[in-house]
Amino acid sequence: MKKIILSVAAAGVVLVGGALAYAYLSLNSLVKKGVETWGPRLTKTEVTLRSVSLMPFSGAGTLNGLVIGNPKGYAGDAFSVRRAGVAVEPKSLLTSVAVIRKIEVIDPEIAYEGSLSDGNLQQLERNVAGPPAPAPKGAAPEAKAPAAKAAPKAPAPERKVIIDDILLRGAKATITLTQPRLAKPVVVALPEIHLTGIGRKAGGVTPGEAAREIFSALTDAVKKKAGEAVKAAAQDQIRKALGSGGKDLGKDLGKALNGLFKKK
Repeated sequence: MKKIILSVAAAGVVLVGGALAYAYLSLNSLVKKGVETWGPRLTKTEVTLRSVSLMPFSGAGTLNGLVIGNPKGYAGDAFSVRRAGVAVEPKSLLTSVAVIRKIEVIDPEIAYEGSLSDGNLQQLERNVAGPPAPAPKGAAPEAKAPAAKAAPKAPAPERKVIIDDILLRGAKATITLTQPRLAKPVVVALPEIHLTGIGRKAGGVTPGEAAREIFSALTDAVKKKAGEAVKAAAQDQIRKALGSGGKDLGKDLGKALNGLFKKK
């Protein structure tokens, strides 16, 4: 009898362990697939995520190796981060409104290219503000249309999201300005970007609306630093012109500033 009880207990432990492992792997694959499926449709650029590690019951974990590519016309990637801490409500991932309690993005790297008024980040904002791109090739084909007399099927409502807290800290931006033109790219540290309550009052917003709010805050921070970089470059050019000892000052200053604001 004792052996039977021990065998049943051992079997129970194995079953529970297997269930936990399945839940763990399912949750991770669900999030990874969601990011790599909906990310490109929203940004209309390549979006990759190396791995996800979330605990199935607490919903806490990390996103590793997130990369958002640049829009057409720009080279390289716009945004990359090695690790981001995240806390989600696991049950909400199976509902129409996914609830993300917290996202902490650590040491992200941003590349900004363009003018002070428009560039790759602004284009990403416009991309996510528009309708999602069509589903990628290889997706399951849609069912054939019903007979002509049948009423058309209503489109499925778009999933929504609530982000209670998102923090970007330790961010660095590489700024390449084409107008006004900087002699070389400038790397600057960005201040913390902290947003709260995205979609909370409305009971959820579309992923595009949430992404647009985040990109807008990020773009504003980068543009401010870009303006400071232009001001510093102009001051440097003036100092160089003054260093001529006053001889041909107007000519030297005009030439320096013309080089700063001249298009490539």
